[in-house]
Amino acid sequence: MASVADRVELELTRIFMKGLHLIGSVCYCPTTRARLPRAASLLARHPELPDVLITHRVPLERVDEAFALANDARRQLEVVVEP
Repeated sequence: MASVADRVELELTRIFMKGLHLIGSVCYCPTTRARLPRAASLLARHPELPDVLITHRVPLERVDEAFALANDARRQLEVVVEP
């Protein structure tokens, strides 16, 4: 059964109109799992945050480069591999 902390409100029209894709992930780490509701709330209040946090966008064809960037904490904050 989902608790209130497991739910997030989404603007579906915005998602559909911008052609956004939602991708879920699972984390079994209790510390990270406890922070997810706070992170979701922060993103709901500040939808511009992903644009600030994502430092590199790499096409799928260069996935090796993406992993190299992700392993070098001095050069990046968050790396996204795009199809």
